[in-house]
Amino acid sequence: MNTTKHSMEKSGNLNPMWGRKHTPETKEKISNSQKARYNAIRKAIKEQSIIDYGDDSPESRKAALSHL
Repeated sequence: MNTTKHSMEKSGNLNPMWGRKHTPETKEKISNSQKARYNAIRKAIKEQSIIDYGDDSPESRKAALSHL
Protein backbone atom coordinates (compact mmCIF):
# COMPACT_ATOMS: atom_id res chain seq x y z
CA MET A 1 0.00 0.00 0.00
CA ASN A 2 1.35 3.38 -0.93
CA THR A 3 1.60 5.95 1.81
CA THR A 4 0.38 9.26 0.49
CA LYS A 5 -0.48 12.54 2.14
CA HIS A 6 -4.16 11.83 1.62
CA SER A 7 -3.99 8.36 3.19
CA MET A 8 -2.02 9.71 6.16
CA GLU A 9 -4.66 12.37 6.80
CA LYS A 10 -7.41 9.75 6.82
CA SER A 11 -5.71 7.24 9.11
CA GLY A 12 -7.90 6.47 12.11
CA ASN A 13 -11.15 7.76 10.61
CA LEU A 14 -12.94 4.51 11.39
CA ASN A 15 -11.76 4.39 15.00
CA PRO A 16 -13.82 6.65 17.31
CA MET A 17 -10.95 6.74 19.86
CA TRP A 18 -8.42 8.01 17.29
CA GLY A 19 -6.42 10.82 18.82
CA ARG A 20 -8.03 10.46 22.24
CA LYS A 21 -7.10 8.68 25.43
CA HIS A 22 -9.02 7.18 28.31
CA THR A 23 -9.52 9.21 31.48
CA PRO A 24 -8.13 7.80 34.73
CA GLU A 25 -11.71 7.00 35.81
CA THR A 26 -12.33 4.99 32.65
CA LYS A 27 -9.04 3.13 33.06
CA GLU A 28 -10.05 2.24 36.62
CA LYS A 29 -13.46 0.96 35.47
CA ILE A 30 -11.85 -1.19 32.78
CA SER A 31 -9.32 -2.55 35.28
CA ASN A 32 -12.01 -3.39 37.83
CA SER A 33 -14.19 -5.16 35.29
CA GLN A 34 -11.24 -7.26 34.07
CA LYS A 35 -10.32 -8.16 37.65
CA ALA A 36 -13.91 -9.22 38.36
CA ARG A 37 -14.01 -11.28 35.15
CA TYR A 38 -10.78 -13.15 35.95
CA ASN A 39 -11.83 -13.70 39.56
CA ALA A 40 -15.10 -15.25 38.36
CA ILE A 41 -13.18 -17.54 36.01
CA ARG A 42 -10.78 -18.55 38.79
CA LYS A 43 -13.68 -19.24 41.13
CA ALA A 44 -15.43 -21.41 38.54
CA ILE A 45 -12.25 -23.37 37.91
CA LYS A 46 -11.55 -23.79 41.60
CA GLU A 47 -15.08 -24.92 42.51
CA GLN A 48 -16.32 -26.96 39.63
CA SER A 49 -14.72 -27.41 36.24
CA ILE A 50 -11.45 -29.12 36.99
CA ILE A 51 -12.63 -31.03 40.04
CA ASP A 52 -15.45 -32.58 37.98
CA TYR A 53 -12.89 -33.93 35.55
CA GLY A 54 -10.74 -35.39 38.33
CA ASP A 55 -7.59 -33.31 37.90
CA ASP A 56 -7.28 -30.61 40.52
CA SER A 57 -3.53 -30.05 40.54
CA PRO A 58 -2.29 -26.42 40.51
CA GLU A 59 -0.66 -26.96 37.13
CA SER A 60 -3.90 -28.09 35.51
CA ARG A 61 -5.77 -25.14 37.03
CA LYS A 62 -3.19 -22.72 35.66
CA ALA A 63 -3.36 -24.37 32.24
CA ALA A 64 -7.15 -24.17 32.16
CA LEU A 65 -7.07 -20.54 33.27
CA SER A 66 -4.56 -19.64 30.59
CA HIS A 67 -6.81 -21.16 27.92
CA LEU A 68 -9.71 -18.95 29.01
